Amino acid sequence: MTTRQPGTLTTATVLFTDVVGSTVTRTRLGEELADDHFRRHEQLLRAVAAAHGSIFVKGLGDGLMALFASATAALDASVAIEQEIDNENEHAITPVTIRAALSAGDVCWMNDDVSGLPVVEAARLADVARGGQVLCTDLVRRLAQGRGRHEFKDLGPVTAKGLAGPLQVCELLWRTGDRDPNAQVPPWLKNEYLLPFVGRSRELESMEDALRAARFGSRMVFLEGAAGTGKTRLASLVARSAIEQGFIVLAGRCTDPPHQAYQPIATAIEWISRTSPAVLLRAGIDEQCGPLAWRHPWPRRRWRCPSRRRQIRSLTDTRCWRPSGRWSDG
Repeated sequence: MTTRQPGTLTTATVLFTDVVGSTVTRTRLGEELADDHFRRHEQLLRAVAAAHGSIFVKGLGDGLMALFASATAALDASVAIEQEIDNENEHAITPVTIRAALSAGDVCWMNDDVSGLPVVEAARLADVARGGQVLCTDLVRRLAQGRGRHEFKDLGPVTAKGLAGPLQVCELLWRTGDRDPNAQVPPWLKNEYLLPFVGRSRELESMEDALRAARFGSRMVFLEGAAGTGKTRLASLVARSAIEQGFIVLAGRCTDPPHQAYQPIATAIEWISRTSPAVLLRAGIDEQCGPLAWRHPWPRRRWRCPSRRRQIRSLTDTRCWRPSGRWSDG
């Protein structure tokens, strides 16, 4: 998270979120369950905001304020937050509905906070938004014009409490299910080849057998071969099949020279923390897991998956030191 010296002025896009009916939810769940419920909710929002490049995040009890250097990034984060919340409601003890709003302009940095008219505008717009709705000022829409392929609905002038006059407001449209399930796989492992996959039926059959066995326990399979023999292509097919069967796929690889120890594991965690942070949170790992993966290759907390979704780790392009004293591709 980026901070500035107190008194510094910067231009930013401000995002406010608010949980609809949080008081009713707290009364129904009781204090302890509600505290845990809303804590996990804030962790998810922080993780999504961080994955989209937030430069400042502040918790607001039943929501948060996040700053972005780019209007497009703020709009992307808003859609991703709504979609992640919608997806996470399948696993939560009670569904959560949020409303959100964005404004843009100059903000003044203070100690652990920011102030300015964009902050006030975003907060007031969030107050008038409906559950599941994302509102933004027309300035935010124009700043992101031509980028992100976002869709907007012009709502015209909107009067909000405490503002000198009405704001020109748009609704940012988003759809449930827009998320691509293949997004959890990094680009180098996606099955996007011009030529069809030919042969290697025995290898494919062996990998499918391993997937079936992985439903009931852990399995480890090594793909060995010289560079250019199709290990990554084969792994991409297996990853797609695993996703279709409901597995969570973590994929990482080494570089030559390697950047760090355990690089496949670290890069796998880093990628999924950016694309599917809810997966890590359900496993008991908070939004700091991605950045920490580069410093500490293996999370200190043990993985667990309350949703009982299966996991497959795909580690390709690894290099192993043989007893003979030679490197072997695998």
